[in-house]
Amino acid sequence: GSENTNLPAYVVMHGKKPRGGDPVWSSGFLPSVYQATALDPRQAKPIDNLQRSGELTDPQQRSLLDALRAANNRHAKTRPFDRDLTARLESFELAYRMQVAAPEAFDIGRETKQTQEAYGLNTPESKDYGRQCLTARRLIERGVRF
Repeated sequence: GSENTNLPAYVVMHGKKPRGGDPVWSSGFLPSVYQATALDPRQAKPIDNLQRSGELTDPQQRSLLDALRAANNRHAKTRPFDRDLTARLESFELAYRMQVAAPEAFDIGRETKQTQEAYGLNTPESKDYGRQCLTARRLIERGVRF
């Protein structure tokens, strides 16, 4: 489980995918609700496809998710043992909540200049690693596991 319902329970940070790809950090035999969320804090958008479409307002998106949940709940009643369907529903809801919580969590610009320098963000040699460490600290403070 997660200590924070607005951020993923488990994340993995990477620059390049490791040999073997995504299965290295997959949930394996566990239900897909335990799958890691991959992120790269060196990028402007650490998590792909997290921003809401500019064409949707928040109430419109909430309405769409509610309709999707209702349809999937009806579908799930005919498949009571389909854990992937349940995990998919939860991932949609988590993504919706993350659209608000994640930008703040990833905004290392909120840290003081002194803190940013302590993490090496002022030197090219350590900037990428420092961003990963600082982002990890910010996520851990918010209850996210690695």
